[in-house]
Amino acid sequence: MGVQITLFKALKEAKVSGENAEKVVSELEEYIAMKITEANAELIAEVKSLRTDVATNRWVLGLIGVIIAIGSATGGYIAAV
Repeated sequence: MGVQITLFKALKEAKVSGENAEKVVSELEEYIAMKITEANAELIAEVKSLRTDVATNRWVLGLIGVIIAIGSATGGYIAAV
């Protein structure tokens, strides 16, 4: 919040009206937010991709576990017969 207040005070000292100074500060805040969003877009996409990969790996590991359990049960049955 400090940057906005400093900018607002500087604009007021430069004889910019309060309304126009508020508009400048507001536009600057929006610009910064947009740039942050753009900068983080690639990271957000990567995190979403990793979440999908983790979910897929859970299903694969679960399936492998079921196959091992069935194989163990079948192997035990065959050995007993």
